[in-house]
Amino acid sequence: MFCADTTTDTDTARCYACRCKEAMDGWLPGPEELQCAHGEPIVTYTTDAAGTLTPVTGDAATCTNPSLLYGTCTPGGTLGQLTHGDVSVKWICRRYTYRGDYSDLNAPYDDVGAIFYNARTGATCWFDDMDGTGLAGNNWPPLDLTLPDADVDSWTSLFYHTDGAGCVGCHDNDPFIYTPHLSAVSWTSGAWTSGPLRLTELSGALKRTAARHLVSPEAAACTTCHRITSNETCASWAPDSVGAAKGYGHQDLVVQAANDLESPLWHLGTWMPPDSNADPQLWHSTYAATVELVTACCRRPGKNQPATDTTPACVWEDLP
Repeated sequence: MFCADTTTDTDTARCYACRCKEAMDGWLPGPEELQCAHGEPIVTYTTDAAGTLTPVTGDAATCTNPSLLYGTCTPGGTLGQLTHGDVSVKWICRRYTYRGDYSDLNAPYDDVGAIFYNARTGATCWFDDMDGTGLAGNNWPPLDLTLPDADVDSWTSLFYHTDGAGCVGCHDNDPFIYTPHLSAVSWTSGAWTSGPLRLTELSGALKRTAARHLVSPEAAACTTCHRITSNETCASWAPDSVGAAKGYGHQDLVVQAANDLESPLWHLGTWMPPDSNADPQLWHSTYAATVELVTACCRRPGKNQPATDTTPACVWEDLP
């Protein structure tokens, strides 16, 4: 009944909440569960030449693990995670502009958002505020706008409607992006790293994304754990993770060390997979050929290419 008319922002918000509740097996967390204050602190660090990490507590222009979205190192953000049956949700509350009271839960965040994923169906739902709306530690409103007492007008003053179509260019591997920016958080993984990925539309349909993923057998050193996909993963996330190209916001020490196997800071620039970073030489012998293949295939992301004398074939498939 909530989707009979979607001509106004209020109608659209109610409909999307209804479709998402259905797609998430009848569950949307209440405000007693989903709040910025319920997340773990996101800690950014600076390093010295010896590799000693110091948490950022001031206005730092560069650090070892900036946000890859905006290249910022500002302290005070949080990341929350919940699991409910087959459904997982992660929400992030970001600070981009430094403020001295960054740890005060009453201090509004610059940007907040939540992503939901149903592992059984691949359905996702996306919630993003309009930035700088005043959302702080404990005033996130209810997401379930199908409730009789839901304050939809208040919700639409904070959030805009998105079904994620503009998000999956970056979130192309799966709904949730892990980077060292979140290294202080007890990140939980799940079936989303290889399962289907769908957008929940106002019609109730689950729509495929346009991403393709690399299925060449020779890429298995990476793809047995996660996908390599044809949008921002190829363009930015994969190169960053193997130290090939560090984005803005990184300390010069990290950028310089990323491809230097002899550097004591090498692991700060080359961080995938995290459990192999203690031994750069072992990493190189295990992953160098795979990195070369991924790099070659990502020059023409999503396009099948035959093998050459030096590189195996690039074989891509649509995301499931």
